[in-house]
Amino acid sequence: MEELQPHIGWAKKSNGPVGDRSCASVVGSSVTTDTLLSGATSFTAEMNSREFVRIFPKTVSVIIFQRHLFHGGDDVFRDFKYTLRADFMYTSE
Repeated sequence: MEELQPHIGWAKKSNGPVGDRSCASVVGSSVTTDTLLSGATSFTAEMNSREFVRIFPKTVSVIIFQRHLFHGGDDVFRDFKYTLRADFMYTSE
């Protein structure tokens, strides 16, 4: 069993005004079979909140989200889930 504890991933842009620094993540999942049990990505606004949104992986699916949300990977109890993450920064220009 393996999981990724809830965290906020962030990056600091080295130039531009402080309020003009935004970062988002693209997380792609590849599930090899239909027998995967759990492995969801959970999102919440506060670290110890009991209210969260859970997104379950589907074959070759992508999640795009802003990184100011607490997020984590739930346990995978059966089978495998492969994840590839890419981050991008953007401005209002």
